[in-house]
Formats: sequence, structure tokens, C-alpha cells
Amino acid sequence: MNAFDLLFGAGPALAEIYKMGFRPKDEDFLEMTPEQYEKYYENEKDTGEKVYLYLPKNPKEYSSIVSESEVIVVTDSDIDMFRRGWQIVENYCAKRGMEHASDDEKLACAAAFLPDVFTKGTRFEKYHRSHMYPIKTQENVD
Repeated sequence: MNAFDLLFGAGPALAEIYKMGFRPKDEDFLEMTPEQYEKYYENEKDTGEKVYLYLPKNPKEYSSIVSESEVIVVTDSDIDMFRRGWQIVENYCAKRGMEHASDDEKLACAAAFLPDVFTKGTRFEKYHRSHMYPIKTQENVD
């Protein structure tokens, strides 16, 4: 991965993951109904992609990122970017033996090595360049 890919490829999605503070899961994206598509395209250009509503199974996660009246709408390419952004986090953690860590621990670990533009203003900012992220030991991996 080079710096250009990080900043302009999956970088914006990676920054969003840090702002949200958790990994968006595939099952939390629900494709719009025909009626929702119709209403959506009254204001948006048709890109030919499927469009999804982001509705996490854990309502606490959703309320932490949007107000009650907001709805997050994403396309297939947006979801792909989230996957690529999360893969960056996974790659940093795999190099440090943290494959079995929780999502929070993985975000903290990767934050220690990523440029601060991704974590600035998030709860993971404190881990930037600190190398004091939570470490999973073999004893508590079960």
C-alpha cells in the first residue's frame, strides 16, 4: 500500500470508520425498496449502483454517529471502500499479532501507525504514535 492509495483510495472510508468508532458490518446495509429508490432519485443522480440504508443492528452505534432524523445512505462502491478501509486496519494488526483482537483494539493498534489525519478528533487520536494501544495476549484471546 502506498501513500496515494491510503489518502485517496480507501483513505476517506478509513477516516469515516475512525469517526464512527466501529467497523460497519455488511449485514447492517439494507438495500432500498423500490419506493425508497424513487424518492432518493428525486434529489440524487442515478449512478447505476445499488443504494443502501445503513441501519446497524446495535441502535447505540447508530445514535452515536447521526441524529434521530438522519439516515445514512451508501452505494456499492461506498461499501467496498469501507471494506478496503477496514482491511488496512486488519493489515496493521496482523503484522503485530493482533488478528484476534476486538474491533476497538484493532482500531487503537492501527491508529498508532496511521497518519493522524485519520484519527484526529476521534477517541482513537490518543493512540497516534503512542504505541500504547491495548495488546491482546494469548491468555485472553479465547
